[in-house]
Amino acid sequence: MWELIRSKVQAWERGLDSGAPIVIPTSGGYDSRILNWMVSDKSRIRSFTYGDTTPQSESTEVLYARELARRLGTKWEQVELDDFLTYIDRWHEMFGVSTHTHGMYHMEFYTKIRERLSPEFSNTHLPLLSGIIGDIWAGMILPEIPDPSRLVALGYTHGLCADHRRALPRHPESEARLEWWEKKKAKLADPRVRVLEANRMKNILLCYLLRVPKSMNYAPYGPLAEMDAALAMLKLPFERRKGRVWQVEFFERHGIFVNRDVPTRRLEKNSDLSAWRKHPQPPLNVSILREFIEPSYVEWVNKYVHSTPWDSFQVALRHIRGYGRLLKTLAGTDEVPGRPMVQAHCAYLTLLPLQKLLLRREGRGVE
Repeated sequence: MWELIRSKVQAWERGLDSGAPIVIPTSGGYDSRILNWMVSDKSRIRSFTYGDTTPQSESTEVLYARELARRLGTKWEQVELDDFLTYIDRWHEMFGVSTHTHGMYHMEFYTKIRERLSPEFSNTHLPLLSGIIGDIWAGMILPEIPDPSRLVALGYTHGLCADHRRALPRHPESEARLEWWEKKKAKLADPRVRVLEANRMKNILLCYLLRVPKSMNYAPYGPLAEMDAALAMLKLPFERRKGRVWQVEFFERHGIFVNRDVPTRRLEKNSDLSAWRKHPQPPLNVSILREFIEPSYVEWVNKYVHSTPWDSFQVALRHIRGYGRLLKTLAGTDEVPGRPMVQAHCAYLTLLPLQKLLLRREGRGVE
């Protein structure tokens, strides 16, 4: 497996112009860590990382990536992100209603990387090495799907969705969904098949990881997304894939398992909410969305999507270990303060493309 990945990366590397740097978005996670290690000429690597906490410089991603670069002797920089909501219109020009309003942070990230590189590369198709969807193949364990109502788990949205129960008109399970379920349900007992189906359902979303940088004059390559590498990882024994043991052992063997050596703090992942406070977005249009979404739900989203410092404090509370259990004991409830703000934010980003589509249909532009 390791030789297959190494041969892919280094064959790609040999085909590059000798002068251009190799840009590697480095989260500090496993996939980008593999790619940094596999490049033979470490002097060509320019790795960049953004944080998703406040402060961004203290995020786990930044701390791990900095230490990885130190051990490999590569050039690394942190990129601060706070203006990505200004790229919403550009995102919709590229993706429309095909997916939710999500990847603008990559647009800001790659723009700022360009600004930091030498002007001599301003018109160059910069080589970009991406660990896109390596985690899906390497060790993702998805829950079992006992009935059609649980198919949403294959979307693996991390909560970035709207409440489908508030959609109109309400109707029972669609024939298409039930037909798909009957065809697939036996195979879905195999966790590897669930991984394949999750990847298929996320393909429109995942394509932005290559399409966005390509639109910005990068030349991206994702070796872990190629079929032979993906299937080879998927065919590894279950006990080796679980917890990504096969990768952890490799990192330990080569001295790059930074996770145990770098102290980190438990911080709220709130970069989206911080950006929202800097660039607040207009409320959703209740009258245009009422054709397909309950008006009361849209009003609820508009009420909670604009956060205050007190809201952010409440969100941070729920990330304190044991806070949920304490709240349930004292208040007799599972409802955690701050959660509506996060849910409303996710719903807004999901419903906005639908609103823009409906406005275009009525000839009212995209306002």
